[in-house]
Amino acid sequence: MNEKIESLTGQQRVIILASNIKYLMLRWDVVQAAKAGQFATYAVETVDETLQYLSNMDAGSCDEKGVFPADSFNGKVQQQLLTLNTIQQQFKAHEK
Repeated sequence: MNEKIESLTGQQRVIILASNIKYLMLRWDVVQAAKAGQFATYAVETVDETLQYLSNMDAGSCDEKGVFPADSFNGKVQQQLLTLNTIQQQFKAHEK
C-alpha cells in the first residue's frame, strides 16, 4: 500500500480504510508534502464516506421506506436505477 501512495505529483488525495491508518508509514518527503497541503490522506470507515470524498456530495441516508434524498449521491443512483428498471419493463412489454 505505501508504495502506491508515495508517487507525488503535487495535489494528491488518498483514501484508506480507517482500520489501516495505524499501519501507514510515509516517507519524509510525503509527510512534508502533506504539511504543505500538497498531499492528504482520508481515513474512511464506510462506503458512504468514500462516496462523499469522491463525489463531493452527501451520500444520503434512506428513510423508513428505503428512499434516499433526491439530491444525495445515493438518491441519484437510486433514481437512475429506477429509470433503468422502467426502461427494461417497457422493453419487455414491447417484446410481448
